[in-house]
Amino acid sequence: MFKFLSAAILGLLPLGASAAPVASPVIDVPLASGAFVAFDGRGDFLGFDAPAASQGLAVTGELEADLSVNFDLADPYGDADGAFALRDDGLTVLEGFLDTITPGSDMLSLIFTGLSGDLAAAFGDGLTVDLFFFDSLGDDPLAALTGGMNYDIAYVVEGIAQPAPIPLPAGGLLLMSGIGLLALRRRCKAQA
Repeated sequence: MFKFLSAAILGLLPLGASAAPVASPVIDVPLASGAFVAFDGRGDFLGFDAPAASQGLAVTGELEADLSVNFDLADPYGDADGAFALRDDGLTVLEGFLDTITPGSDMLSLIFTGLSGDLAAAFGDGLTVDLFFFDSLGDDPLAALTGGMNYDIAYVVEGIAQPAPIPLPAGGLLLMSGIGLLALRRRCKAQA
């Protein structure tokens, strides 16, 4: 009887929840201009002073975002660097450095790491930036850019998902059930 009762109690106890991603704040840049400059085998795609909006961030004023991607024209996705910065009323509150770049159809997926600034902790270990071109540039946007041209872009910035802390077992309920099982065991031994 003791084994059956202890198995039933332990089966009912919540022993924790699985980790779920923590909601990350979002920065939206709905319309910006990016200029492409090519010189001496290198390309620079630059977008500065873009008006931005945020969701889930404590900001006090006007947000502006800067984005730069620098790459070797012969190997744009293997040898790229760059930076992202967010300013709140002119003060830089978030910065990161380009780690990875992946092309898509008329878009780029960028990952920035090495975050710093007052808002860095809200984004975890890094930023994911999905950059969309309004122009049709195909599956390899960096190769389709033309030197000296400006391109209309939009991008969304999110933190890399962080797992939520896993709650400890319901300590009070677990303790009470353990004491109850010990008392029941004693009682069963005394009757035997």
